[in-house]
Amino acid sequence: MTLLPPQTEILESGLLDSGFSCILQMPTGSGKTWLAEQAMSRVLERGQRAIYLAPLRALAMERAADWQQRFSVPVGVFTGDFGAGRAAYPVSFAQARLLVMTPERLDVCTRRWRS
Repeated sequence: MTLLPPQTEILESGLLDSGFSCILQMPTGSGKTWLAEQAMSRVLERGQRAIYLAPLRALAMERAADWQQRFSVPVGVFTGDFGAGRAAYPVSFAQARLLVMTPERLDVCTRRWRS
């Protein structure tokens, strides 16, 4: 696989191995999803949880289905399609190791976070 320049820059910076949380703001087609997969893989291998933000509900569902097969951990989808007054979450917050969310759902979660 040939890496794109932004992917190479991120890998060479050591960001994925730094242990820091980060947000990648890069143009469409620049390889953000591949970088996110690399970061998620490393985080999940350490037994930690990862969050992926998808801009659209449909994309969240698509990514979660892909990653449920790729990663050997429970993948939860947290969008406005599930929750209070709607269908139950297929994988609960407590069970999910990889959380795929829309920005709106993450906002709700962080405002009502419980330890």
